[in-house]
Amino acid sequence: MAFGSEQSGIDALKQAEHVLTREKEFSRCLLESMADAVVACDADGILTLFNCSAREWHGLDPLRLPSDEWTQHYDLFRSDGITPLPTDEIPLARAFRGENVRDAGMAIKAKGQPIRFILANGNVILDEAGQKLGAVVIMRDVTEFRRLELELRTANEELEQRVEERTEELRQINRQFQVELTERRRMEDALFFVAQRGWLDGSDNFFDALAQYLGENLNVDYVVIDRLDENPDIAETVALYAKGAIVPNMRYALKGTPCENVMGRQLCVYPQDVQQLFPEDTLLAEMGVESYIGIPLWDSSGRSTGLIALMNSTPLSDTASATQLLQLVAVRAAAELARERSDRILRAREHEFRTLANSLPDNIVRYDREGRTVYVNPVLEKTLGAATADMIGKRVRQIHPDGSYEAYAQALEVTLASGKNCEFELMLPIPSEKPVVHQIRMIAERDDHGKVTGVLALGRDITERKRMEEELHLQTAELEEEVAERQMAQESLQEKALMLEEEIEKRKEAQDELERLNVCLEQRVKERTAELEEKNTELHKLNRLFVGRELKMVELKARIKELENHIQKIDTGS
Repeated sequence: MAFGSEQSGIDALKQAEHVLTREKEFSRCLLESMADAVVACDADGILTLFNCSAREWHGLDPLRLPSDEWTQHYDLFRSDGITPLPTDEIPLARAFRGENVRDAGMAIKAKGQPIRFILANGNVILDEAGQKLGAVVIMRDVTEFRRLELELRTANEELEQRVEERTEELRQINRQFQVELTERRRMEDALFFVAQRGWLDGSDNFFDALAQYLGENLNVDYVVIDRLDENPDIAETVALYAKGAIVPNMRYALKGTPCENVMGRQLCVYPQDVQQLFPEDTLLAEMGVESYIGIPLWDSSGRSTGLIALMNSTPLSDTASATQLLQLVAVRAAAELARERSDRILRAREHEFRTLANSLPDNIVRYDREGRTVYVNPVLEKTLGAATADMIGKRVRQIHPDGSYEAYAQALEVTLASGKNCEFELMLPIPSEKPVVHQIRMIAERDDHGKVTGVLALGRDITERKRMEEELHLQTAELEEEVAERQMAQESLQEKALMLEEEIEKRKEAQDELERLNVCLEQRVKERTAELEEKNTELHKLNRLFVGRELKMVELKARIKELENHIQKIDTGS
């Protein structure tokens, strides 16, 4: 029975580490596969993350630079593309200060690349205790949108490029981290007793119960259960038993203490004179410690994660019994430390993932192997107008029993069955003044053996893009029709100009004839001829101007009418 209990604990630990590994790999793949750029900094304001899109946009890998050097090094400008972006306006710097950054515009002028206009959204990253861990900003390339807006306003050029690129495929590679824990048969009874004693005493903390159990049963003044801090030179107590009671935990430096030796060995025993052996450890003198026994705690990879130490104000005569009991409980304590660490990391990773997913403007939903909903981000919750609690654990047809999402449900079933990713457009059956169209992408998630374990679905509202495409098609058709009409008008003008030239030539012949018939009118005819030639030159200039310009028919007809009247006057006068 004891072995079964311990095996259950080990299985739970393996499962927690497996989930942690999957979430970590999922977060990495999500970041690297996103079409949007993601940048982040740590709690000191130093850049620590550039995903693939961010590196491509900037044309370089991130450097550990302070925020006052970001503008110059990463070629950041205001949304006009000319003014350098002040440091206090950089979206990541604003998010780091605690601002809720939404649709902040700016431009990137990376060397060797065309200018890129972006919209940034970001937030500060806090841990569960509210302590700042850093900040994250998600940037979307809106250069294409700016170009489309310009084309719509001018209506002179044909739209040749789509408003935005399709979302790149997101893939997740699930890794399973296997941990092998071995226990000796003779430890089962003692570990079972310690575990039962800890919980039967009503304690909510295993380490407190263990420390108190060791102190009372071994009759020692102090029991310390430590875990290593992120700084390997610092230890933090997870349970501290002092003279009959559990006292508040503390952090202390390992250098110069017997605990420093424990971290590098299997077991350290100092039955007496420990103060003389470690004169730099002032806590030993303050606590009046005379003897010390410590054993290190290891994780499954052989890394030291903490220790258990017994300390007494008198020399220890029976160190063998104390050592044996420490060895019996060390494996369980190490497993509990590893489980606690996995839980903390898993919660932190889950918090990071949810912060990232909640910052994305797209709809995100995850399904398990049976098609049940396991995660919904707030954007999708708002889009569907349904609470997350009403969707978690349900299939699509259970959430929408009216059949309004039947095409979506069928696509999900095909992806789960075939393992092939798919992409399609869906008109959402939701109350709205105009039809709402979303672009849906379903990505099969697999384990290390290639078996489909679920589906990640991403949805993006493309209603505005579809409307703009339709409007541009109409604009293009109108422009083509207008160009055809103007070409016809230009051809008509050219024909009339040729007719006018022929008429002028005939009038010139008539004028020559009149000169031969009427010498007295020669001077007058010469003046009229010069005037007519001047008008003819002007007409030729106008004819040349017609090529490449779009003159109105009314103006040309009026000009031709004026010339015809003038010729008629000349003809009448002569």
